[in-house]
Amino acid sequence: MFSKTVINEITKVAEANGYEAAALLAIVDVESAGTAFWNVNGEAKPAIRFEGHYFYGRLQGDELLAAISQGVADKKVGGVINPSSFADRYALLTKAATINQKAAYESTSWGLGQVMGANWKSFGYKDVFELTNKAATVSGQVEIMIKFIEVNDLKPYIDNYQWAKFAAAYNGPAYKKNAYHTKMAKKYEDYVFGSDNAAQEEVIQLQNMLNKVNPDRKVEVDGVLGAGTKAALKDFQLKNGLKADGIYGPLSRAALQKAYLLLENNATKNAGIGGTSIIAVGTGITEIAKQIEPLAKVSQIAQYVFLGLLVIGGFFIIKPYIWPKKVI
Repeated sequence: MFSKTVINEITKVAEANGYEAAALLAIVDVESAGTAFWNVNGEAKPAIRFEGHYFYGRLQGDELLAAISQGVADKKVGGVINPSSFADRYALLTKAATINQKAAYESTSWGLGQVMGANWKSFGYKDVFELTNKAATVSGQVEIMIKFIEVNDLKPYIDNYQWAKFAAAYNGPAYKKNAYHTKMAKKYEDYVFGSDNAAQEEVIQLQNMLNKVNPDRKVEVDGVLGAGTKAALKDFQLKNGLKADGIYGPLSRAALQKAYLLLENNATKNAGIGGTSIIAVGTGITEIAKQIEPLAKVSQIAQYVFLGLLVIGGFFIIKPYIWPKKVI
């Protein structure tokens, strides 16, 4: 997970561009392995990955022959191996750049989102060097990633927590093998709940609300977002017209809080109704109000009937004294 400074910087960019911070943080974290910069010979540099097959496709003539002979270009994907050392990767890029700098930078993925430099034109940058200069800061790296997301219309997948669809589009068909989608889902929960006491308290609150709105499916209130809590959350989502993904996102949080507070308020105002209003949860929040209103009316009618019976009973009790029987 990123440092607080990096988290704050990514959060600002996310919110400024209409993204849920936790969702974008989850994606960026998985794509970058939680590292915003590499230490390259004492200098902080953005993460890079040089692609020799891209470089091969951008060269011709003597430049192509030189790149092949120096081992920085290959027609086959993966033909040029990226070194494991950060410094060696930059050395590889520098070697390619001596042949053709523009083509080398276009053939490299940059920053937290590992976006290829070749995308610079579709992003509206004047050249590839404007893109690589952006990568010198965390906010610039996130900007590059957001531009890729929006150019390829991937934002709806993020907004709806469709991690598999996003990963398939962003990472390619090997996303399942590398479990990008499950890693993103897990990271999202990490950024929503964290690991401190405040986060544990939020999980406890979630568990208490789930138990209130669905007393027939109690979960253990332990502050751990485990399988039982997720299953109960999915059940609530399903019954209330939400996506049943077990993710405690903004929509689920708002719906659960409304359902919980509605029950709390009605338990206070209509103590005589007891658990009747609880039964309505699962048919939707609107349905709760529909069921409570007739019950309130029935209660009011019952009061009128009871008063009427008292009046009639009293009449027969006092009648002999008002209208005594005739003596024959």
